[in-house]
Amino acid sequence: MSLPRFSAVSNVVNKLNAPEIRFIGYVDPWEQRKLGEVCSFSKGFGYSKGDIKDSGTPLILYGRLYTRYETSISKVDTFAEPIPGSIYSSGNEVIMPSSGETAEDIAIASSVRSPGILLGGGLNVAIPKKGLDPDFLALGITSGPTHKYLAKCAQGKSIVHLYNADVANAAFTYPSIKEQQAISTTILNFDSLITLHQRKCNNLRLVKKSMLQKMFPRDGATVPEIRFAGFTGSWEQRKLGEMVDVHSGQDYKHLSKGDIPVYGTGGYMLSVDKALSYSRDAIGIGRKGTIDSPYLLHAPFWTVDTLFYAIPKANYDLNFVYSIFEKINWKKKDESTGVPSLSKTTIKTVDIIAPNSDEQRQIGSFFRNLDSLITLHQRKLDLFIKVKQSMLQKMFV
Repeated sequence: MSLPRFSAVSNVVNKLNAPEIRFIGYVDPWEQRKLGEVCSFSKGFGYSKGDIKDSGTPLILYGRLYTRYETSISKVDTFAEPIPGSIYSSGNEVIMPSSGETAEDIAIASSVRSPGILLGGGLNVAIPKKGLDPDFLALGITSGPTHKYLAKCAQGKSIVHLYNADVANAAFTYPSIKEQQAISTTILNFDSLITLHQRKCNNLRLVKKSMLQKMFPRDGATVPEIRFAGFTGSWEQRKLGEMVDVHSGQDYKHLSKGDIPVYGTGGYMLSVDKALSYSRDAIGIGRKGTIDSPYLLHAPFWTVDTLFYAIPKANYDLNFVYSIFEKINWKKKDESTGVPSLSKTTIKTVDIIAPNSDEQRQIGSFFRNLDSLITLHQRKLDLFIKVKQSMLQKMFV
């Protein structure tokens, strides 16, 4: 997707009625109206999860807005048998939850761009009048100043409620319909890119999960289902302690600032001037707290006392051993009735099965490359999310 061309708003007076950045060619001030002046309102009709069927008429329940976070809804994968008195979309509505757990969550909106969809109970429905784009309105309610106002209007404690009267009273600032559509189209294009890379990340993670099952022998077997060409013979039983030396992390607070990263169970924390391992990479595994999320540690590094670091012994491939750590169900190894905990003994006595060093390197290289591909798409995904958030801040008044 090629990025649109923008111009910065430099006129001080115009900044009061226009966003920080605009598409080139748009200079007119934005208008401000109460939403009750530019929208009419209705309510959805009382369907619930129990009404969902495998087929029938498409149905939107308010819970979708909390799980999908869509700006625009055109396809629906939930269905119901119509009930007399139901409310159907005409393809121009903006829907908002009328109840929820938090004020911030309730002040969100999605446009419904397809006709004939059942609008379930728990939904406030706004129908924009001519001159107001539904996608732009949904974006403004979810991300613009109107969002903050509506969050303050939400009433209740354990369950909060938002009423159409509150929505109608909210101020909404908007430009010409063409500029609205240019903004909403751009943001929706970013949504498509975000969805694409999220799907790629999810698919790659599913591939990795499947290959971890198929490229390692199943319980009771001595050879894997899938194997690189040229390798034969059975894998051999081992204890994990035969493959790695497990070391304890230490407190870092006596150290000075530096360029050696310090890691905890949640990942990087800060940098200091000394290392526990200067030249040998390892696998971090939680001693206490998060014990089921191992990750690679590249030397030099320091780990805190809640994170063990396991260094592979000679003739054992780091990436292969890391894949074994990922396969193990560490939660089943939990030794505590409170905060999840592991001991060195528990780690060392885990039964595993391993091939010769050459096959280890092949398998380890495969999963290292797969992890790199996942990381690449995750970084792109994170970048698009950040760009979208920045544009939403700068493209609305």
